[in-house]
Amino acid sequence: MTDLLTLQGNTKLDKTNKLNDGYNTGIIHMISADKSGRNVCKHYSEGCKLVCIDIQGRGVFDNVIQARLFRTNLFFDDMNEFKARLVFEIGKAYSKTIKQGLKLAIRLNGTSDIPYERVFPELFDMFGPDKLTAYDYTKYPYKERPIENLPVNYDLTFSRSETNAVDFLESLHY
Repeated sequence: MTDLLTLQGNTKLDKTNKLNDGYNTGIIHMISADKSGRNVCKHYSEGCKLVCIDIQGRGVFDNVIQARLFRTNLFFDDMNEFKARLVFEIGKAYSKTIKQGLKLAIRLNGTSDIPYERVFPELFDMFGPDKLTAYDYTKYPYKERPIENLPVNYDLTFSRSETNAVDFLESLHY
């Protein structure tokens, strides 16, 4: 069975967790932009699509592509199952993490830009700030995805591309 959440076996993630700054970090990778026929990155640019990390490292292997496609399709085809599995996997990761004396951090959008605070707001209540720190990079303009409306345990950082200079400059005011 393909997990939604990757906690190890990802080079960047393994390096982050090796630094062990008090956190155990996980990530969700989908097929980026509209490469699956479904758009998981509403504000992607052609430039970011061309250099996305989904085609770097192990992302070129068929088994990795198939796992990412599975996650993407599950998200669109059976949102209830996606949510139930995500809650289960975060709960399992949380239990493991506290046994290690660490805190849990999850990047919900490793290769996507889904506004989880809208599609799954109850997630942040289920795993409050004492249990989960979630973070992401986004190309959503902050006026479209206001950071002041985010759950307290969800942090967004604006992601610059070749087409969003105005949105980038506006993001500096937040």
